Amino acid sequence: MKYISCICILYWLNLSNALGQNISATGTTWNASATTITEAGSNYASTATSAANQSTITITVGLALLTSWQVLVYKQDASWNSNLSLWIRKTGDGTGILTPVLGTISPNGTTSYVQLSGSNQEIFRGFSNRFDVPIQYEIRGISVLIPASNYSTSVVFTVIDI
Repeated sequence: MKYISCICILYWLNLSNALGQNISATGTTWNASATTITEAGSNYASTATSAANQSTITITVGLALLTSWQVLVYKQDASWNSNLSLWIRKTGDGTGILTPVLGTISPNGTTSYVQLSGSNQEIFRGFSNRFDVPIQYEIRGISVLIPASNYSTSVVFTVIDI
């Protein structure tokens, strides 16, 4: 039996600027395994999808409640097969303070998947504090042609002032 697994490690980042912005990512390591092949000549399901709230992101801006911010994300490969791709999306808005006046988020609701790379890219932006924004992951490209091994990558979130 051939298995391919991925471990997404979440970092707790406390990145602060003069306004005291902080981001925290919470969740558990996701171990995605390829499906079992029961018939000769078959392939694996080509994707594996995490729970809709595999990670949650919280952004706090301290006393600067009138602060706009942007959340960037990239992946940092430890051992990763280039035929696999990791995708991410926001599956909800979390909660804000005095929403909709403060604590807004854009885009609203569930977003489309974005393919992660080694470069920062925006996944959402907002205003004021935002709590428990749910994040989902998907691995694409799983195939019997990929050598059986454990593949791992880390997902890094950063908040910046805009």
